[in-house]
Amino acid sequence: MFHIGMWRERMRNALAGVSEGKDYERYPPDIDEFNDAELAHGIGTPLTDAAARADHLMGELIEVYEKLGDRPFDWNVAKTTTEAVLRNSYTHPRLHMFEYYSQNDMPDRARAALRRCSHRHGEGGRASAGDGHGDLQPGVRQGAGRPWR
Repeated sequence: MFHIGMWRERMRNALAGVSEGKDYERYPPDIDEFNDAELAHGIGTPLTDAAARADHLMGELIEVYEKLGDRPFDWNVAKTTTEAVLRNSYTHPRLHMFEYYSQNDMPDRARAALRRCSHRHGEGGRASAGDGHGDLQPGVRQGAGRPWR
């Protein structure tokens, strides 16, 4: 949860920069090295604290996104704000759930986590207008206030 919170904070900061007409910190080039270094700082963070922080940041992401709407935005493979927010706050946690279940010999749960993730995105995991999202805002609001665990 610490990791999810850090990425939500990073996304919120980037979108806030865009909404203020400023440049934003880009996605790190060596993501594995970056994550490994950052995770060391999260050791000892209680799960409830990390989950509450991630949930709070989800609310802040929604607020910033509502101001921005869908617009071009370069964030790793995402090319729009909608796609970046969906990847950051919906797909990303579920991919980690898939990895956890796969590594802990729970294949049925792993497949279910992957289905929940992939049915929301078009080919290659990219969000599109025809993938059932339509307007991101109602779908994002639906998750607001609930822990994303």
